[in-house]
Amino acid sequence: MIYKLAVKNLLKKPVRSLLLITAVSISIITLTGLSAFSQGLKNYISDDQNSGELNQIEILPKNQLGGYFNLIDSDSTNSSLNQNDINKLANLEGIESIYPQDSLKGISSIQINLLGQWLQSDALIFSLPLEAFEDLEIDPQKWTRNDENIPIIISSQLVDLYNFSFANNNNLPIITADNLIGTKIKILLNESTFFGAQTNQTEVFNGEIVGFSNKAKIIGITIPPAQMNYFNEKLNQPQTTYINAKANIKPSSDIEMVKSQIESLGYEVNSPNQGAEQANNILSIFNFSLSMIVTIILLMSALMIATSFLSNLNERIKDIGILKSMGATKTMIRNTFLTEALIIGLISGIFGYLTAYILAKIADSILLNIFSALIFKPKTLFSFDPIHFIQILSFSIIFCLFFTLIPANKAAKLDPISALNR
Repeated sequence: MIYKLAVKNLLKKPVRSLLLITAVSISIITLTGLSAFSQGLKNYISDDQNSGELNQIEILPKNQLGGYFNLIDSDSTNSSLNQNDINKLANLEGIESIYPQDSLKGISSIQINLLGQWLQSDALIFSLPLEAFEDLEIDPQKWTRNDENIPIIISSQLVDLYNFSFANNNNLPIITADNLIGTKIKILLNESTFFGAQTNQTEVFNGEIVGFSNKAKIIGITIPPAQMNYFNEKLNQPQTTYINAKANIKPSSDIEMVKSQIESLGYEVNSPNQGAEQANNILSIFNFSLSMIVTIILLMSALMIATSFLSNLNERIKDIGILKSMGATKTMIRNTFLTEALIIGLISGIFGYLTAYILAKIADSILLNIFSALIFKPKTLFSFDPIHFIQILSFSIIFCLFFTLIPANKAAKLDPISALNR
Protein backbone atom coordinates (compact mmCIF):
# COMPACT_ATOMS: atom_id res chain seq x y z
CA MET A 1 0.00 0.00 0.00
CA ILE A 2 2.76 2.44 0.97
CA TYR A 3 4.69 1.67 -2.24
CA LYS A 4 1.65 2.25 -4.44
CA LEU A 5 0.83 5.48 -2.64
CA ALA A 6 4.44 6.70 -3.02
CA VAL A 7 4.42 5.95 -6.77
CA LYS A 8 1.05 7.68 -7.14
CA ASN A 9 2.35 10.78 -5.36
CA LEU A 10 5.42 10.92 -7.62
CA LEU A 11 3.34 10.54 -10.78
CA LYS A 12 0.93 13.23 -9.62
CA LYS A 13 3.70 15.82 -10.10
CA PRO A 14 5.76 14.31 -12.97
CA VAL A 15 7.71 17.48 -13.81
CA ARG A 16 8.79 18.02 -10.22
CA SER A 17 9.71 14.36 -9.82
CA LEU A 18 11.70 14.41 -13.07
CA LEU A 19 13.59 17.56 -12.04
CA LEU A 20 14.40 16.00 -8.69
CA ILE A 21 15.66 12.80 -10.31
CA THR A 22 17.70 14.87 -12.77
CA ALA A 23 19.31 16.91 -9.97
CA VAL A 24 20.26 13.82 -7.98
CA SER A 25 21.43 12.05 -11.15
CA ILE A 26 23.79 14.91 -11.96
CA SER A 27 25.29 14.56 -8.49
CA ILE A 28 25.68 10.81 -8.95
CA ILE A 29 27.20 11.24 -12.42
CA THR A 30 29.74 13.68 -11.02
CA LEU A 31 30.52 11.53 -8.00
CA THR A 32 30.81 8.34 -10.06
CA GLY A 33 32.92 9.85 -12.82
CA LEU A 34 35.36 11.64 -10.55
CA SER A 35 35.76 8.73 -8.14
CA ALA A 36 36.31 6.32 -11.06
CA PHE A 37 38.85 8.71 -12.58
CA SER A 38 40.65 9.11 -9.24
CA GLN A 39 40.81 5.34 -8.76
CA GLY A 40 41.99 4.89 -12.35
CA LEU A 41 44.86 7.33 -11.76
CA LYS A 42 45.70 5.59 -8.50
CA ASN A 43 45.85 2.22 -10.27
CA TYR A 44 48.02 3.67 -13.04
CA ILE A 45 50.47 5.19 -10.55
CA SER A 46 50.55 1.92 -8.63
CA ASP A 47 51.18 -0.13 -11.80
CA ASP A 48 53.87 2.31 -12.91
CA GLN A 49 55.59 2.06 -9.54
CA ASN A 50 55.42 -1.74 -9.59
CA SER A 51 56.77 -1.86 -13.14
CA GLY A 52 59.68 0.28 -11.95
CA GLU A 53 60.65 -2.30 -9.28
CA LEU A 54 60.29 -0.45 -5.98
CA ASN A 55 62.92 -2.73 -4.46
CA GLN A 56 65.69 -1.14 -6.53
CA ILE A 57 67.55 1.91 -5.24
CA GLU A 58 70.28 4.15 -6.63
CA ILE A 59 73.39 4.75 -4.50
CA LEU A 60 75.48 7.88 -5.08
CA PRO A 61 78.59 9.39 -3.53
CA LYS A 62 77.76 11.86 -0.76
CA ASN A 63 79.39 14.82 -2.47
CA GLN A 64 78.35 14.16 -6.05
CA LEU A 65 77.51 17.52 -7.56
CA GLY A 66 75.88 16.16 -10.69
CA GLY A 67 75.81 17.88 -14.04
CA TYR A 68 77.31 17.26 -17.44
CA PHE A 69 80.96 18.02 -16.61
CA ASN A 70 80.82 16.05 -13.38
CA LEU A 71 79.79 12.95 -15.31
CA ILE A 72 82.56 13.22 -17.86
CA ASP A 73 85.13 13.80 -15.12
CA SER A 74 83.98 11.35 -12.47
CA ASP A 75 87.37 10.16 -11.24
CA SER A 76 87.25 12.61 -8.35
CA THR A 77 87.05 10.71 -5.07
CA ASN A 78 84.36 13.12 -3.91
CA SER A 79 82.05 12.44 -6.83
CA SER A 80 82.45 8.76 -7.65
CA LEU A 81 82.41 5.23 -6.31
CA ASN A 82 85.35 2.83 -6.58
CA GLN A 83 85.44 -0.95 -6.48
CA ASN A 84 86.02 -0.93 -2.73
CA ASP A 85 82.81 1.05 -2.29
CA ILE A 86 80.93 -1.46 -4.45
CA ASN A 87 82.29 -4.41 -2.45
CA LYS A 88 81.44 -2.74 0.86
CA LEU A 89 77.89 -1.99 -0.26
CA ALA A 90 77.40 -5.50 -1.64
CA ASN A 91 78.14 -6.96 1.79
CA LEU A 92 75.47 -4.93 3.59
CA GLU A 93 72.57 -6.82 5.10
CA GLY A 94 69.51 -6.59 2.89
CA ILE A 95 71.39 -5.99 -0.38
CA GLU A 96 70.54 -8.77 -2.83
CA SER A 97 72.64 -7.56 -5.77
CA ILE A 98 74.45 -4.41 -6.83
CA TYR A 99 75.29 -3.12 -10.30
CA PRO A 100 77.83 -0.29 -10.76
CA GLN A 101 76.98 2.33 -13.36
CA ASP A 102 79.65 4.07 -15.37
CA SER A 103 79.63 6.98 -17.79
CA LEU A 104 81.76 8.01 -20.74
CA LYS A 105 84.65 10.10 -19.46
CA GLY A 106 84.73 12.38 -22.44
CA ILE A 107 82.59 14.32 -24.87
CA SER A 108 80.42 12.60 -27.46
CA SER A 109 77.41 13.12 -29.65
CA ILE A 110 75.00 10.82 -31.41
CA GLN A 111 73.28 10.79 -34.78
CA ILE A 112 69.94 9.03 -34.98
CA ASN A 113 67.82 8.27 -38.01
CA LEU A 114 64.25 9.20 -37.08
CA LEU A 115 61.64 8.64 -39.75
CA GLY A 116 64.15 9.07 -42.55
CA GLN A 117 65.95 12.09 -41.11
CA TRP A 118 69.36 12.07 -39.43
CA LEU A 119 69.43 14.20 -36.28
CA GLN A 120 72.59 14.96 -34.30
CA SER A 121 72.86 16.01 -30.67
CA ASP A 122 75.27 15.84 -27.76
CA ALA A 123 74.49 12.89 -25.51
CA LEU A 124 75.63 11.37 -22.25
CA ILE A 125 76.55 7.70 -22.47
CA PHE A 126 76.11 5.32 -19.54
CA SER A 127 76.65 1.63 -18.95
CA LEU A 128 74.90 -0.95 -16.77
CA PRO A 129 75.05 -4.74 -16.58
CA LEU A 130 72.15 -6.43 -18.30
CA GLU A 131 71.06 -7.97 -14.96
CA ALA A 132 70.01 -4.50 -13.79
CA PHE A 133 67.31 -4.43 -16.49
CA GLU A 134 64.96 -7.04 -15.09
CA ASP A 135 62.10 -5.57 -17.14
CA LEU A 136 63.79 -6.41 -20.48
CA GLU A 137 64.27 -9.64 -22.38
CA ILE A 138 67.58 -9.28 -24.20
CA ASP A 139 69.97 -12.05 -25.17
CA PRO A 140 72.94 -11.77 -22.75
CA GLN A 141 75.30 -12.66 -25.61
CA LYS A 142 74.22 -9.47 -27.38
CA TRP A 143 74.85 -7.25 -24.33
CA THR A 144 78.60 -7.15 -24.76
CA ARG A 145 81.22 -5.28 -26.74
CA ASN A 146 80.35 -5.13 -30.41
CA ASP A 147 82.15 -2.40 -32.34
CA GLU A 148 80.15 -3.19 -35.48
CA ASN A 149 76.67 -2.81 -33.92
CA ILE A 150 76.58 -1.57 -30.31
CA PRO A 151 73.37 -2.57 -28.42
CA ILE A 152 71.69 0.47 -26.89
CA ILE A 153 68.93 0.86 -24.29
CA ILE A 154 67.15 4.18 -23.88
CA SER A 155 64.71 5.46 -21.29
CA SER A 156 61.04 5.11 -22.16
CA GLN A 157 60.50 8.44 -20.40
CA LEU A 158 62.78 10.10 -22.95
CA VAL A 159 60.54 8.92 -25.78
CA ASP A 160 57.43 10.13 -23.96
CA LEU A 161 59.10 13.48 -23.31
CA TYR A 162 59.95 13.82 -26.99
CA ASN A 163 56.41 12.96 -28.09
CA PHE A 164 54.56 15.28 -25.71
CA SER A 165 56.84 18.29 -25.72
CA PHE A 166 59.36 18.46 -28.53
CA ALA A 167 57.34 16.68 -31.24
CA ASN A 168 54.05 18.44 -30.49
CA ASN A 169 55.61 21.88 -30.24
CA ASN A 170 57.58 21.50 -33.47
CA ASN A 171 54.98 19.60 -35.55
CA LEU A 172 57.23 16.57 -35.76
CA PRO A 173 55.99 12.98 -36.18
CA ILE A 174 55.13 10.96 -33.09
CA ILE A 175 57.42 7.97 -32.54
CA THR A 176 56.54 4.65 -30.92
CA ALA A 177 58.44 1.68 -29.55
CA ASP A 178 57.83 -0.24 -32.76
CA ASN A 179 59.37 2.64 -34.74
CA LEU A 180 62.48 2.75 -32.58
CA ILE A 181 63.39 -0.89 -31.94
CA GLY A 182 66.17 -1.63 -34.39
CA THR A 183 66.76 2.06 -35.12
CA LYS A 184 70.39 2.78 -36.04
CA ILE A 185 72.41 5.26 -33.99
CA LYS A 186 75.88 6.59 -34.72
CA ILE A 187 78.07 7.38 -31.72
CA LEU A 188 80.69 10.05 -32.39
CA LEU A 189 83.50 10.00 -29.81
CA ASN A 190 85.34 13.27 -29.16
CA GLU A 191 82.81 15.34 -31.07
CA SER A 192 80.28 17.79 -29.72
CA THR A 193 77.62 19.86 -31.45
CA PHE A 194 78.49 22.66 -28.99
CA PHE A 195 82.28 22.43 -28.77
CA GLY A 196 83.17 20.80 -32.08
CA ALA A 197 85.70 18.01 -32.51
CA GLN A 198 88.03 17.56 -29.53
CA THR A 199 90.73 15.80 -31.57
CA ASN A 200 91.75 15.62 -35.19
CA GLN A 201 90.20 12.18 -35.47
CA THR A 202 86.57 11.77 -34.52
CA GLU A 203 85.73 8.08 -34.24
CA VAL A 204 82.31 6.89 -35.36
CA PHE A 205 80.65 3.71 -34.05
CA ASN A 206 77.38 2.19 -35.18
CA GLY A 207 74.72 1.21 -32.66
CA GLU A 208 71.18 -0.14 -32.57
CA ILE A 209 68.32 0.40 -30.11
CA VAL A 210 67.41 -2.96 -28.57
CA GLY A 211 65.04 -1.94 -25.78
CA PHE A 212 63.42 0.63 -23.50
CA SER A 213 63.53 0.76 -19.72
CA ASN A 214 62.63 3.19 -16.94
CA LYS A 215 65.86 2.08 -15.27
CA ALA A 216 67.95 3.68 -18.01
CA LYS A 217 68.90 7.30 -17.38
CA ILE A 218 66.55 9.69 -19.15
CA ILE A 219 69.32 12.08 -20.24
CA GLY A 220 71.34 9.72 -22.43
CA ILE A 221 71.83 6.24 -23.82
CA THR A 222 72.97 3.08 -22.03
CA ILE A 223 75.44 0.57 -23.49
CA PRO A 224 77.14 -2.61 -22.19
CA PRO A 225 79.92 -2.15 -19.59
CA ALA A 226 82.46 -3.93 -21.82
CA GLN A 227 81.78 -1.41 -24.59
CA MET A 228 82.08 1.48 -22.12
CA ASN A 229 85.46 0.20 -20.89
CA TYR A 230 86.68 0.08 -24.48
CA PHE A 231 85.51 3.65 -25.14
CA ASN A 232 87.13 5.03 -21.99
CA GLU A 233 90.40 3.27 -22.81
CA LYS A 234 90.37 4.91 -26.23
CA LEU A 235 89.93 8.25 -24.43
CA ASN A 236 92.91 7.38 -22.19
CA GLN A 237 90.51 7.20 -19.24
CA PRO A 238 90.66 3.55 -18.07
CA GLN A 239 87.90 2.28 -15.80
CA THR A 240 88.68 3.09 -12.16
CA THR A 241 85.49 4.59 -10.74
CA TYR A 242 81.70 4.61 -11.18
CA ILE A 243 79.20 7.48 -11.05
CA ASN A 244 76.69 5.46 -8.97
CA ALA A 245 75.33 1.97 -8.40
CA LYS A 246 71.93 0.28 -8.69
CA ALA A 247 71.12 -2.06 -5.82
CA ASN A 248 68.29 -4.57 -5.50
CA ILE A 249 66.89 -4.96 -2.00
CA LYS A 250 65.92 -8.43 -0.76
CA PRO A 251 62.12 -8.83 -0.74
CA SER A 252 62.20 -9.78 2.94
CA SER A 253 64.21 -6.69 3.94
CA ASP A 254 62.96 -3.30 5.07
CA ILE A 255 64.00 -0.83 2.39
CA GLU A 256 64.09 2.08 4.86
CA MET A 257 66.42 0.15 7.15
CA VAL A 258 68.74 -0.63 4.23
CA LYS A 259 68.71 3.02 3.19
CA SER A 260 69.68 4.06 6.72
CA GLN A 261 72.64 1.66 6.68
CA ILE A 262 73.86 3.03 3.36
CA GLU A 263 73.47 6.66 4.41
CA SER A 264 75.32 5.98 7.68
CA LEU A 265 78.34 4.97 5.56
CA GLY A 266 78.38 8.38 3.89
CA TYR A 267 76.44 7.65 0.68
CA GLU A 268 73.26 9.16 -0.70
CA VAL A 269 70.27 7.08 -1.76
CA ASN A 270 67.66 7.75 -4.42
CA SER A 271 64.66 5.47 -4.08
CA PRO A 272 61.60 4.96 -6.31
CA ASN A 273 59.64 5.30 -3.05
CA GLN A 274 60.46 9.01 -3.10
CA GLY A 275 58.79 9.34 -6.49
CA ALA A 276 55.91 7.24 -5.21
CA GLU A 277 55.43 9.57 -2.26
CA GLN A 278 55.45 12.62 -4.54
CA ALA A 279 52.94 10.99 -6.89
CA ASN A 280 50.69 10.06 -3.97
CA ASN A 281 50.90 13.59 -2.58
CA ILE A 282 49.85 15.02 -5.94
CA LEU A 283 47.03 12.46 -6.11
CA SER A 284 45.89 13.47 -2.61
CA ILE A 285 45.72 17.13 -3.62
CA PHE A 286 43.82 16.14 -6.76
CA ASN A 287 41.38 14.03 -4.73
CA PHE A 288 40.84 16.90 -2.30
CA SER A 289 39.99 19.23 -5.20
CA LEU A 290 37.58 16.68 -6.63
CA SER A 291 35.99 16.21 -3.21
CA MET A 292 35.32 19.94 -2.95
CA ILE A 293 33.61 19.96 -6.34
CA VAL A 294 31.50 16.91 -5.48
CA THR A 295 30.59 18.35 -2.07
CA ILE A 296 29.28 21.58 -3.60
CA ILE A 297 27.15 19.68 -6.12
CA LEU A 298 25.84 17.31 -3.44
CA LEU A 299 24.88 20.20 -1.16
CA MET A 300 22.92 21.80 -3.98
CA SER A 301 21.12 18.51 -4.62
CA ALA A 302 20.44 18.06 -0.90
CA LEU A 303 18.92 21.52 -0.70
CA MET A 304 16.72 20.76 -3.69
CA ILE A 305 15.55 17.46 -2.16
CA ALA A 306 14.62 19.05 1.16
CA THR A 307 12.94 22.03 -0.51
CA SER A 308 11.01 19.85 -2.93
CA PHE A 309 9.65 17.53 -0.24
CA LEU A 310 8.78 20.44 2.07
CA SER A 311 6.87 22.06 -0.78
CA ASN A 312 5.24 18.73 -1.50
CA LEU A 313 4.26 18.46 2.16
CA ASN A 314 2.49 21.83 2.12
CA GLU A 315 0.50 20.79 -0.96
CA ARG A 316 -0.51 17.46 0.59
CA ILE A 317 -1.50 18.59 4.10
CA LYS A 318 -5.20 17.84 3.55
CA ASP A 319 -4.40 14.45 1.98
CA ILE A 320 -2.29 13.61 5.03
CA GLY A 321 -5.14 14.73 7.33
CA ILE A 322 -7.56 12.44 5.48
CA LEU A 323 -5.16 9.49 5.73
CA LYS A 324 -4.69 10.07 9.46
CA SER A 325 -8.41 10.36 10.05
CA MET A 326 -8.80 6.98 8.31
CA GLY A 327 -6.33 5.39 10.72
CA ALA A 328 -2.94 5.97 9.11
CA THR A 329 -0.18 5.98 11.71
CA LYS A 330 2.80 8.31 11.98
CA THR A 331 5.03 5.50 10.78
CA MET A 332 2.91 4.96 7.64
CA ILE A 333 2.96 8.68 6.78
CA ARG A 334 6.73 8.89 7.40
CA ASN A 335 7.39 5.74 5.35
CA THR A 336 5.35 7.08 2.44
CA PHE A 337 7.70 10.07 2.11
CA LEU A 338 10.77 7.92 2.66
CA THR A 339 9.59 5.42 0.02
CA GLU A 340 9.29 8.27 -2.47
CA ALA A 341 12.85 9.28 -1.60
CA LEU A 342 14.00 5.67 -1.93
CA ILE A 343 12.48 5.41 -5.43
CA ILE A 344 14.12 8.69 -6.46
CA GLY A 345 17.46 7.56 -5.05
CA LEU A 346 17.22 4.15 -6.74
CA ILE A 347 16.34 5.58 -10.17
CA SER A 348 18.92 8.36 -9.88
CA GLY A 349 21.63 5.96 -8.72
CA ILE A 350 21.14 3.51 -11.58
CA PHE A 351 20.67 6.19 -14.24
CA GLY A 352 23.55 8.30 -12.92
CA TYR A 353 25.98 5.38 -12.74
CA LEU A 354 25.15 4.11 -16.23
CA THR A 355 25.42 7.61 -17.67
CA ALA A 356 28.77 8.17 -15.95
CA TYR A 357 29.98 4.79 -17.23
CA ILE A 358 29.07 5.63 -20.84
CA LEU A 359 30.60 9.13 -20.63
CA ALA A 360 33.74 7.67 -19.03
CA LYS A 361 34.15 5.17 -21.85
CA ILE A 362 33.85 7.96 -24.41
CA ALA A 363 36.35 10.14 -22.51
CA ASP A 364 38.63 7.12 -22.06
CA SER A 365 38.69 6.49 -25.80
CA ILE A 366 39.52 10.14 -26.55
CA LEU A 367 42.21 10.47 -23.86
CA LEU A 368 43.90 7.15 -24.64
CA ASN A 369 44.03 8.18 -28.28
CA ILE A 370 45.87 11.33 -27.17
CA PHE A 371 48.19 9.20 -25.01
CA SER A 372 48.72 6.63 -27.76
CA ALA A 373 52.32 7.76 -28.18
CA LEU A 374 53.20 6.75 -24.62
CA ILE A 375 55.28 3.59 -24.43
CA PHE A 376 53.78 2.64 -21.06
CA LYS A 377 50.34 4.15 -21.45
CA PRO A 378 47.53 3.23 -19.06
CA LYS A 379 45.00 0.61 -20.14
CA THR A 380 42.20 2.83 -18.87
CA LEU A 381 41.91 6.10 -16.96
CA PHE A 382 38.67 5.10 -15.23
CA SER A 383 38.13 2.22 -12.84
CA PHE A 384 34.67 0.64 -12.57
CA ASP A 385 33.73 -2.55 -10.74
CA PRO A 386 30.59 -4.15 -9.18
CA ILE A 387 31.57 -3.01 -5.67
CA HIS A 388 31.85 0.57 -6.94
CA PHE A 389 28.33 0.30 -8.41
CA ILE A 390 26.90 -1.01 -5.13
CA GLN A 391 28.61 1.78 -3.20
CA ILE A 392 27.29 4.49 -5.53
CA LEU A 393 23.76 3.04 -5.54
CA SER A 394 23.75 2.73 -1.75
CA PHE A 395 24.99 6.29 -1.39
CA SER A 396 22.31 7.61 -3.75
CA ILE A 397 19.52 5.93 -1.76
CA ILE A 398 20.89 6.91 1.67
CA PHE A 399 21.53 10.46 0.44
CA CYS A 400 17.90 10.90 -0.65
CA LEU A 401 16.52 9.23 2.48
CA PHE A 402 18.62 11.38 4.81
CA PHE A 403 17.55 14.71 3.34
CA THR A 404 13.92 13.61 3.27
CA LEU A 405 13.84 12.79 6.99
CA ILE A 406 12.91 16.34 8.09
CA PRO A 407 9.89 16.67 5.72
CA ALA A 408 8.89 13.06 6.50
CA ASN A 409 8.97 13.59 10.28
CA LYS A 410 7.14 16.89 9.93
CA ALA A 411 4.40 15.17 7.91
CA ALA A 412 4.15 12.35 10.45
CA LYS A 413 3.60 14.83 13.31
CA LEU A 414 0.77 16.72 11.62
CA ASP A 415 -2.45 16.92 13.63
CA PRO A 416 -5.26 15.47 11.45
CA ILE A 417 -7.86 18.09 12.60
CA SER A 418 -5.53 21.00 11.94
CA ALA A 419 -4.58 19.49 8.58
CA LEU A 420 -8.23 19.11 7.49
CA ASN A 421 -9.04 22.68 8.49
CA ARG A 422 -6.30 24.16 6.33
